[in-house]
Amino acid sequence: MHYNTLAGGDLTDRSEVDLEVVEGGVKAARFVGLVDLLLELPPGQAEAHAGLDVELGQAGKLTGPVDLLGLFPHMHTLGRTLELDRAGPSGAGCLVRVPRWDFHWQRLYFYDQPIRLDPADLLTLRCSYDTRTRDTVTRWGEGTQDEMCVAGLLVVDP
Repeated sequence: MHYNTLAGGDLTDRSEVDLEVVEGGVKAARFVGLVDLLLELPPGQAEAHAGLDVELGQAGKLTGPVDLLGLFPHMHTLGRTLELDRAGPSGAGCLVRVPRWDFHWQRLYFYDQPIRLDPADLLTLRCSYDTRTRDTVTRWGEGTQDEMCVAGLLVVDP
């Protein structure tokens, strides 16, 4: 969770946690993080880009298939669009497409049904930004004035 504290003042945390009790066996879930740590956005651009291409197995140190339960897309206030696609043994297609990013969407989104992924699948993460309000290069960082291009994948073993 990131908080935008630049405006100051009295801030209230409205975070929530949803829990669900299920019958039967429990599977341990884990996150695989796709993060462009080399992100550098030039100032004054209507559309600047960041992203990465990585095999799922390399990103998550996986040796076998996993089921994708949900996804946490993340950028900061300059973010405009985010896309994550896959291509490989498990198939090809879009895993998430956010055409109009809103910084306040700080949550994990779940799929209706799990999506089977293979460690050899190539994942392509692309983020776009509007840097016209900046006069210096914007880099990756945890502050709200910094930027991120992140997709957190919540996975379990099949």
